[in-house]
Amino acid sequence: MFWETLGGNEKTALDVWLAKQDPAALKKLHQAHSFKIGSAMTGVFINGFLMCIFPSNVVSTTLNVRDLVAAIRSRRKIEEAAKAYHGRDLQEGCDRASKKRHLLAGAALRSAMTVLFLGHDDFLAAASNLAGLDLALPASAAEALIKEVSELFYTSSGIRGLHHLSDHLCPANKLIDALGFKQNPTWDQLFLEGGMSFVAVAGVGIGLAGEANVATRAADAAVENAYQLTL
Repeated sequence: MFWETLGGNEKTALDVWLAKQDPAALKKLHQAHSFKIGSAMTGVFINGFLMCIFPSNVVSTTLNVRDLVAAIRSRRKIEEAAKAYHGRDLQEGCDRASKKRHLLAGAALRSAMTVLFLGHDDFLAAASNLAGLDLALPASAAEALIKEVSELFYTSSGIRGLHHLSDHLCPANKLIDALGFKQNPTWDQLFLEGGMSFVAVAGVGIGLAGEANVATRAADAAVENAYQLTL
């Protein structure tokens, strides 16, 4: 983002830049940042839940919180500029409704991206630990249905190919293998391996490596750019 590279002069430079934008440009910026807020807020929610199982998701949750705070702050400045320079309140009327739509769009697309890139093993662990579902040996009709649908989804050629590409481009998988695990380790697995210090170091290391996944980064950027083209 423009103002993230400005360092100590962020506030002054951003205010000057926003003052030069016309109402249409400010409205588009406001919509784009509402989308970012919806996406980041959903990321905090999802990764916050997954963090209860996987230490590596602490990193994703922290970065999502940072993105959320930055997007809220920037959107507020856009609203202040629109009111100060053009007498337009972007928090009222149709602009308020538009803000809600873009928030929901950001949340929906972030949820879809999570479903697409979440591994089957991670899904099974989340279902077991967070929802109390036993998908390995389903005892209820609901568990059996969820197991069947999830297996159909994750074994489909498109999703399997996407995960294969993502795994190939993700350094976290190499780190997980080097640590002796077959999948993203849980808190208990890391603790049994080397105690709390190992949990902290390995969890943060896997999380940072996961954030360097070229496939997910490219997909996020493509989705955001495509959405902005629709504004």
